[in-house]
Order: sequence, then structure tokens, then C-alpha cells
Amino acid sequence: MVAPAAALFLLCFAIPFATMMTMSVLTANPLVRPDAQFTGMHYERLSGDIYHLSVLWQTLRLGLWTTLLSLCRPHARSARACQQAR
Repeated sequence: MVAPAAALFLLCFAIPFATMMTMSVLTANPLVRPDAQFTGMHYERLSGDIYHLSVLWQTLRLGLWTTLLSLCRPHARSARACQQAR
């Protein structure tokens, strides 16, 4: 029962994520240019630009609020269900 879910997770999440993380530290696509080298250039450019930092901060803040709301909402539902059951 776990094998299909694990295969789907690997295929749809883990492999694409690992590919993008690898590509983020390379100068080029190694399939197109075999002479691609490791670099931190992309992250240096990201940290030096106020626009990209503000977008990153807004994204993290939105993710935090979404996580907090999704954690609180089921708790409120279950609390109401427990009160109604009594």
C-alpha cells in the first residue's frame, strides 16, 4: 500500500525538487552544456536585490499564515464536534 504512494511522491515531488536544487547551483544545464560548473551566483544575486528579497519575504509570510490557519481550523472543527457530541 505504501509503494504506490512512495513512487508517486518520488516522481512528482522528490525528483523534480532535487533537479531544481541541483540546477540552482550550476552555471548551466548540464544536459545542454556539459562544462557546467558549480556556483553560488544565483543565490548571491538573489540576496543582493531588494525586490527579490521582498518577494521571498512575502512568500514566506504567506506560507506561515496559511500553515497557522490550516492548523487552527481543524482544531476548531473538532472542538465544536466534541461539544455537540456531549
